Amino acid sequence: MRQVVWVVLACLLVSGCRGADPDSPEARRQALFKQMLVSSEELSGMLRGRLAFKPERFAEGARELNALAAMPWQYFPPPAGDERSTARPEVWEQHARFEAFAQQLQVATEALQSAAGRPQGSVDQLQPALGRVEVACQRCHEAFRAY
Repeated sequence: MRQVVWVVLACLLVSGCRGADPDSPEARRQALFKQMLVSSEELSGMLRGRLAFKPERFAEGARELNALAAMPWQYFPPPAGDERSTARPEVWEQHARFEAFAQQLQVATEALQSAAGRPQGSVDQLQPALGRVEVACQRCHEAFRAY
């Protein structure tokens, strides 16, 4: 399973770069968001029965997702002058709201990590915490994601 995850991650990273400078803020944030997607998909798969539920791996994945949730926001610098960005202008026009959504995601992933670290955590106990992470992602995507 880990091989499949790494292959999918590698494909996503390669396909998403589109020739962008891998050290650019855009490329860095895209790579982080793709890592978050891979982590959250694995967690979701375990809770929805697509993957076997392994409590230790779930807790590890929740820790990974929580660490990743704090990272991409630094890679949203305002564009300088006529510099082009793939991020929507609303990211800067409504920056306080954008930051609030980022904070809500971090609170949700921290709660998920905490729930996953409890002994005897069950699928039923973890689903609400993962659901809050998914809602936090969705709210920000609806407001700010450039598809």
